[in-house]
Amino acid sequence: MPAAVARLKVRGVHVGFVESSIDSLGLLRQRNASDPAAPAYSDCVPLVWWPLWGYNIGEFFQSSVLAIAELLAAGIVDDQVMLAPEVGGWPLRDFHLQMLQAFTRHAVRTTGQLAPKCGARHELQRGCSPQRCYERVLLCRFRDVYDHEAPVAPWDAARRIVTSLRLSHRRPVLPPRAAATAAASVASGAASRAPPAYAVLFVSRANAKNGARRISNEAELLQRCGRWAPPAGCLSAATPSAGLAACTLRVFGRHGFRADVAAVQEADVLVGTHGAALIHAIFMRRGAALLEVRPYGFNGRWPDQYHYAMARQQNATHAFVLRTTDRFLCESAHTNGVPPANVSAWDARPLNTYVRVAAFERALAAAACTSGRAGGQALPHAWSEIPPADGSWAPFDYGALHSVRIDNG
Repeated sequence: MPAAVARLKVRGVHVGFVESSIDSLGLLRQRNASDPAAPAYSDCVPLVWWPLWGYNIGEFFQSSVLAIAELLAAGIVDDQVMLAPEVGGWPLRDFHLQMLQAFTRHAVRTTGQLAPKCGARHELQRGCSPQRCYERVLLCRFRDVYDHEAPVAPWDAARRIVTSLRLSHRRPVLPPRAAATAAASVASGAASRAPPAYAVLFVSRANAKNGARRISNEAELLQRCGRWAPPAGCLSAATPSAGLAACTLRVFGRHGFRADVAAVQEADVLVGTHGAALIHAIFMRRGAALLEVRPYGFNGRWPDQYHYAMARQQNATHAFVLRTTDRFLCESAHTNGVPPANVSAWDARPLNTYVRVAAFERALAAAACTSGRAGGQALPHAWSEIPPADGSWAPFDYGALHSVRIDNG
């Protein structure tokens, strides 16, 4: 060890650590615009944090992106803040960069990129920038999704990201009156082209290495979805006509974050099982919906704290939980066995699930009717009754722009 230490070459490192709180820091606090002496957040001080599960896009959004958005919304920091997440020494991926870039004017870099390990002069010539020195670094521990606190304004944070990706003008939502006018124009032949079909996007887990959390009859649902249309008198604001749905599969993460956000911007409903890919639902247009398929036994506070809680926080997008009540509709990807009646949520999470077509179509109808509302107004009574697959009418009361659970079985 002494010989190895003697061979180390260090250009110069000095670290002085003083633990501070937000109240005593002086550098970081809400500013008063009327007070010219109020401190501003210096762009020479990096904000560094270690995100929990930094490579899970869903938890990174909730644990890191929403924390940055909260600081920005409170006026504690502005877009001159330097963001330096530390993800275990690994390089940042495109979803890290493109989500965080929406909140800062500086390039997003890890601490390793702020102070790279450059040795010989030829390394500098190849693009290894020299280290930068900082008097202070602000090290934060953000709360995470396991703190069981509701996320603050996730829709607003997602809108900022969508705008930064220049995708905010894709397929705008029409108010109900405009939708009805457009439908009448199409019926009379006045419109130059037919309105877009009701778009249903399936989150495919075909590439999942463990074979878990799949919809076992995904191909059947995709086929039936293509023959389904929103119920008459329950037109979506984004779909003035009652044409057949346009249904597609997508493996998220394969084509990059920006392409995935663009895909959900075009969708009216996102269908999938619990997983990080469902975080893209918060990037959908106002009035769009997530249909989350949950296996038998996977219920309660833990699964609710993700997508369901975020949708309910601002009610801009909706979340419908297709809850499986029959355990014989589920099986383990490893044992191909039916789960026990008292299965825990942890053991239920990776189960594959068969979705009954009638329940699936009922959930699609709920999503289509909910997105037809505007401004929190209650639907007429006729719109709160959703026809199941057999053609009969059954009561289905949503409340006012609230997400709901629907039984699969």
